[in-house]
Amino acid sequence: MIGLHLVLGFTLACLSPPGTVIAVLSTSGGDGNPISYSLSGTAPIVSDLMINGTALVVGRSGIAPAHWGTKGNVIVQATQK
Repeated sequence: MIGLHLVLGFTLACLSPPGTVIAVLSTSGGDGNPISYSLSGTAPIVSDLMINGTALVVGRSGIAPAHWGTKGNVIVQATQK
């Protein structure tokens, strides 16, 4: 298994609607097997985000008001088996 961690820093408007693209994930190299992405981190906003295909997007419920103005790390891990 091959893994890669990306720590992202970004600013996102609190009222960004669900589906707003924050980052497009792209990988190259590897052994040709499929790559999967997972999301973690210390930012409260992580629970408001999701990975849709190869994009990091605002999740289905938008950004929770309790998470407006918060800071922390958002980590995307790419794994190839």
